[in-house]
Amino acid sequence: MVFIETDKIACYAFPRTSLDRSTDWVSVVGTQAVDPGETYPSEGFPQKALFNDAGGRCIDQFQLVYISRGNGIFVDRGLEYTVPEGSVFLLRPGFWHSYSPDPTTGWTEYFIGFNGATYSRIVMSGIPQEGSVYMLPSAHQNAFLTLLKYARDENEDTPLLLSSMLFMILSGIVYGQAASPNGGKKSANLIVKARNYMEKNIEKQFSLMELAAELGISYTAFNTLFKQQTGLSPVHYLGKMRLQRAKYKLLKTDLPIKIISQECGFSSFEYFSNFFRKETGASPSQFREQNKNNNL
Repeated sequence: MVFIETDKIACYAFPRTSLDRSTDWVSVVGTQAVDPGETYPSEGFPQKALFNDAGGRCIDQFQLVYISRGNGIFVDRGLEYTVPEGSVFLLRPGFWHSYSPDPTTGWTEYFIGFNGATYSRIVMSGIPQEGSVYMLPSAHQNAFLTLLKYARDENEDTPLLLSSMLFMILSGIVYGQAASPNGGKKSANLIVKARNYMEKNIEKQFSLMELAAELGISYTAFNTLFKQQTGLSPVHYLGKMRLQRAKYKLLKTDLPIKIISQECGFSSFEYFSNFFRKETGASPSQFREQNKNNNL
């Protein structure tokens, strides 16, 4: 079913019916091209697909979003990830998230929504719970173009064709054919481990040099690989991760700001306040007040 189709947007919906005996189904396939400086998301999508005033949303299905042109950011449960051209990221049902292109580059995205027991098992057992961003090899990039063609030429074989392409893409991510940005599989795995460690220990004080040693590489090599694959140094990445977590807690909870600074791993309240103001242009209390009506 064509939901919307213009020169820059296409969205094809496949509602599950009572006659559908399958427990797994593809619900939506589409694409959206956003030029530099254009408003995002574009108008025309259903209300539940748009971001709210706080800049985010929750959905009731899994979605894979592939960026074929441009770059931007992906925020998953308060943590921010760089999204380079040629990468894909996963949206999970029930989790708050947002994403947007860099205003200077725009981007072209392809997306596929899906749900069901088999897909859930693949995702939950094979893909890290963190909001990882993966680079896709050309075969998987072409799969998104093929998905769009199958959706556009809808017929009785469309559900099976869409499912087969989706399984191929998921397999590439699960079994490591899709690596993290700007690195081989081995180095990508090291940085994934480092990012996971940072998230799980975000409230603690720890040494990045010791983390590099735990991973079996020098800090210089660790710093270089990390910047190649995330676009940020480990120090900057950890700081932005803590900042995003703090912003999330400021909007989501009523915790005192000093407690939030401690829970987000800042060495002191003074450092937290100065860092927050430098990065956002507002103090933590001003940020909370200015956004108090935003419901994450």
